[in-house]
Amino acid sequence: MVKKTSWLDNIEFRGIIFKSFKWVVLFEFTSILGSYYVWNRLNRDQDFRLAVYKNQNWNWILEGYYQTGEILDGDTSMRDWDQRTWKKQGSI
Repeated sequence: MVKKTSWLDNIEFRGIIFKSFKWVVLFEFTSILGSYYVWNRLNRDQDFRLAVYKNQNWNWILEGYYQTGEILDGDTSMRDWDQRTWKKQGSI
């Protein structure tokens, strides 16, 4: 009797799946590290927040940062503080 083999028994196919899985995990890990790096810079560096604010292509990141803080903390003190400081410096 001939035993039927499934597509999962194919060694080449398993190798392709394993290699693809490694690349997906690597991409996810790199994305998480990159997101944490940007969040950390936004959280600690007011000049970086100003640079992001002035950039037309990336200012949505700062808006998301402020909205997340407002949802979690419930106040707009960070946004207001940045606006007052930047106006005082003449940056905006």
